[in-house]
This record gives sequence, C-alpha cells and structure tokens, in this order.
Amino acid sequence: MASNFVEVSFIARPNCALSLKGKFSVVASIALLSLVIALVFTMAGAWLVLPFAGLELIAVAYAFHFIHRHAQDYESIVINETHLAIEKHDIHTHHQIVMQRYWTQVQLRRRPYGEQALFVRSHGKEIELGRHFMNNEQRLQLAHQLQQAIQHGR
Repeated sequence: MASNFVEVSFIARPNCALSLKGKFSVVASIALLSLVIALVFTMAGAWLVLPFAGLELIAVAYAFHFIHRHAQDYESIVINETHLAIEKHDIHTHHQIVMQRYWTQVQLRRRPYGEQALFVRSHGKEIELGRHFMNNEQRLQLAHQLQQAIQHGR
C-alpha cells in the first residue's frame, strides 16, 4: 500500500529586515544625533554628557553588531514519512537530531512566568523549539501543527 504522506517542514528565524548597509546607516544616524546633542551640552558647560554619550554609542553599536551576527540563526523541522529531523543553527553551534516519527511526542510545559515551552522528544532525546524566534502564541500554533503532522498516517 502506497503512503500519501507529504513531507512537512517548518523554519523559524529572526526577523532581520535591515541590510548591513541599513544597519550601518541607523547606527551612524543615532551616533551623529547623539554626538551633536552631547557637543551642545559640552559647550554649555555640561562636559560630563560627552563620556556618557560615548558609552551610549558603544552600547548601540554592540547591539547592532550582535543582531547582525545572529541574523543567519535558524531552527528547522522536517517531517517525512518515517522521521522527524530538527536542525538548530546559531553562530556558535550547529546541532541536528533525527527521531523516528512514530515514537515522537510533542510536549508543552508551562514556564514560571506563564509562557509555554515547546519540546519534542523520542527515545530519551529531547529538544526545545522556538525559544528564541517565536512568541508564546506561535509556539502553541507550532505545537498543534507538529502534533497533526506527526499523527498523520499513524
């Protein structure tokens, strides 16, 4: 008997709408505005504003640098007729786990602050999904979709 299971895939990644040039333009605009304001205050005698403006610019530049470095991070899930493959990639690690679809379970666990954590487990292996790239509503929706895809054809 031929199976009618269609491969299903899900990908979660950060929303990075700005290009590198766009990020640089935003940081440069913030830096220019901040420095102009700091220089005006410095000329008015409030010289202590200038070092704090410098610290602010370092913090903003680091934040944009961090965002840029993590722009290619992702989590992907591919479910085929027999297996469920999860791939998690960030700047530091690349982790892949493959589970047998028939034995895979989807679990939601309430965190202390009220949100749900989404886990996929099978044969003693467990991996959390959607912690960094999804909000609570999206995790709940993904849990429902995963459950349906895993149950299909059992």
